[in-house]
Amino acid sequence: MKYGFLQINTDLQLPRVSALATGLLVKGGHIDFTERIAVPGTQKAARAYPNNRPPFDHETGSQLQLKPNPAKNYLVIEYDLGEEKAQGIILIRDNKGASVKNLGLHKQVDEITVDLADIPAGMYIVSLYAGNKHIESKKLSLVK
Repeated sequence: MKYGFLQINTDLQLPRVSALATGLLVKGGHIDFTERIAVPGTQKAARAYPNNRPPFDHETGSQLQLKPNPAKNYLVIEYDLGEEKAQGIILIRDNKGASVKNLGLHKQVDEITVDLADIPAGMYIVSLYAGNKHIESKKLSLVK
């Protein structure tokens, strides 16, 4: 197709023009445009992780991840109890060792969101336990 100085070859894979330019050309009747939509096949509906386990940092062997750190109003804790079949807990303690929050875990691998609005700013230790076994601890910085 050729319109004045603008030539559009629909067979070539050209870089996309901005949405505004495309909209103006379509509205003016200069080009026909159909947005391509990619729909996943049936295979893409399956779990992305083998054994329904999210990817953890296997290089360091970390089974506990805190996001964001430093945190402000909330904290997302990703955990993996590993091969332990027992139920686990996450214990959040202040710098003096006093328990601030105690969260029961009922799945072997999951992520939970923790509301930190009622906890004052400071440094905390987040520990992961499975059964009576300590798995891992990480420092948490809480800012307000």
